[in-house]
Amino acid sequence: MRDYSTINSFDNTVSRILTGVSASTVLRLIPTGQRVICITDRTVALLHPKLVDNFETIVIEPGESSKSFAVVEQIIAQLIEKRADRGTFLL
Repeated sequence: MRDYSTINSFDNTVSRILTGVSASTVLRLIPTGQRVICITDRTVALLHPKLVDNFETIVIEPGESSKSFAVVEQIIAQLIEKRADRGTFLL
């Protein structure tokens, strides 16, 4: 597991990006009582239904073609549509 943590100087909150963790570990790390939006690709969604069935989900296509600014724009548009805010936990 790699942990990329930063501290927001505005409100002293910690933002974390974790890579290389199992689905069960991810589920344990989600804060209770916080809104969660899961951003995943179609393959992961099919392999790990527990991750997507319990949360609002944004599903993208798998593969290199999804690693583009156009897809980032689509994700941002969906986050705005879902009224995500600073308190929303993005998974």
